[in-house]
Amino acid sequence: TYQCAAQIVREGGFRNLFRGFYQTLLRESMSYAAYFGSYEATLRAVTPQGEDPTTAGILLAGSVSGLVVWGSVYPIDVVKTRIQACKKSSPDSTWKCVKSIFAKEGASGFFRGFATTMVRAVPVNAITFLVFEQVQKTCFEPPRRGTSIGSEDDKGDDNSSQRCSSQA
Repeated sequence: TYQCAAQIVREGGFRNLFRGFYQTLLRESMSYAAYFGSYEATLRAVTPQGEDPTTAGILLAGSVSGLVVWGSVYPIDVVKTRIQACKKSSPDSTWKCVKSIFAKEGASGFFRGFATTMVRAVPVNAITFLVFEQVQKTCFEPPRRGTSIGSEDDKGDDNSSQRCSSQA
């Protein structure tokens, strides 16, 4: 990692370490609303009201959210990647890169590798949200019985806050 960073700095100066930062910021700011919004919307659509989501529902909602987010930001990611991989000491601006891709490759240039990314998005995001939901359930859900851990109503069945808290 150090050798790679040193080479990047040698080739383009310290600023070169942050090449593609603004494009990444644009991609990420657009994607998170789509990511979590589509996950929640799908999960609510497949979960009967008043019931906990099923594993299959969580996996489906995670898969859909991955497809939605990559479908919506993939062209921005292509531009970001091209700017980061640029060998020139000062890469093209975002707009200049967009124009260059379109002139040389047409609209399809913004979707090179799209199919692979979409195939990858399904299992990656399905598992991500399954783990997320399990961590939420294990660590952050309040005990179902009693008012607090250790109360008379709580028979000691749920020690989730003890399992997930750090011990000094």
